[in-house]
Amino acid sequence: MTEKGLINNISRLILDESEDSEEEFGLSDEDSDNCYESNHNSESEQDVISSGSEDEGEEYLGKNGHVWSSKEPIKTRTKSSNIVVRCPGPKASLQIPKASDAFNLYFDDNTINVITKWTNQKIDTVKGNYKFRTFTYETSPDEIRALIGLTLLAGVGKGGSESTKSLFARDGTGRNIFGAGMNERRFVFLLNVLRFDNRESREERRKDDKLAPIRELWELFIAKCSSLYTPGTNCTIDESLLNFRGRCGFKQYIPNKPAKYGIKVFVLADSATYYFLTGKIYIGKDSNYDPNFSVPTNVVLELVKPIENTNRNITTDNWYTSYELAMELKKEILLWLAQ
Repeated sequence: MTEKGLINNISRLILDESEDSEEEFGLSDEDSDNCYESNHNSESEQDVISSGSEDEGEEYLGKNGHVWSSKEPIKTRTKSSNIVVRCPGPKASLQIPKASDAFNLYFDDNTINVITKWTNQKIDTVKGNYKFRTFTYETSPDEIRALIGLTLLAGVGKGGSESTKSLFARDGTGRNIFGAGMNERRFVFLLNVLRFDNRESREERRKDDKLAPIRELWELFIAKCSSLYTPGTNCTIDESLLNFRGRCGFKQYIPNKPAKYGIKVFVLADSATYYFLTGKIYIGKDSNYDPNFSVPTNVVLELVKPIENTNRNITTDNWYTSYELAMELKKEILLWLAQ
């Protein structure tokens, strides 16, 4: 018998023994293909899980008794109901031929009028304190737009910490666009009197809301951010510390941040483009939080509202991630699918 014939006979014997063993234990072809799948319901299966076998991977017991496995889930085809069909980016209906049109989308007439109204209220209050009143006249919507535009331009040109005298210098070292926009003294005056709410009712509103001085403008801005852009498949929730060292009742100190002092904002952003979809300024204990959930869970549940039931993926760091949050989000998905 040749070597090839011997190998064929041995292979046939092995195959015959495997078929006999399957018949002995009552296994069909279909059962033998699925013998490694388990729904982890029986007691014997639970024993195998706790044994930490190589097939099952390492497992960890959470504080609440939930068992976590290190084994990667079986990859399956994405369900059609979980596919985001809308193209990410600015809404298709938007027409933005010029940069000023993009600016006006976020600072529309309603927003500018709010700033103009309450800034003029402040001007009426303080203009009597100035001996020379050539620059203390009331402002207008166009001037407020110019003020915001120059402030943004200073940030874009990395002049956020540059003095106004340097920006408005006329000896060739300054920036001509600032002098063309308005007078330096007027610029400084408007920054000092810039207001976003009714000063007369602020203290009453502050009793229930620490963010009262900018609440109206903040809500207008957030609504614009959410309505003008379609995020991609993946979004991220994290925190950002806005550099600020002025007087503020909810100023934060975070030593591991570059700025260290500032205002903390919880942010929902597009993972690919970093677009700011929505945010929540941290003002301390919030009475609107659900007492049944932790603060991180409450933050995530509030921030995901603009993309709720849109089949998008949310990524968070370990401060937000919890079994409690996962179960709550899963419950929301099941309720949506049941509708």
